[in-house]
Amino acid sequence: MRIATVVGMIKVGRKRGIMSHPGLLLIDAPTAEELSHDNARQAIKTLYDTAADDPGIQIVITSIDDAVWEFFPEDRTVTGPDKRQLF
Repeated sequence: MRIATVVGMIKVGRKRGIMSHPGLLLIDAPTAEELSHDNARQAIKTLYDTAADDPGIQIVITSIDDAVWEFFPEDRTVTGPDKRQLF
């Protein structure tokens, strides 16, 4: 809910000409909090769509959720050799 609130505030603010937020979101494990697979998938998709639709928003996430591979192109991900763990 907090992530949705911040993203919503940024998007509404930008539509109204309020640029008080730098547009950079660092989100650690957005799907780690007991989400069902469908809800986790929707959260990852929404984060990707938000950054793709507004060039002024950059979102950096950490996640091992399989939905990352569904929405984010490989050239937009940083992973370890097993594509699961960076370190």
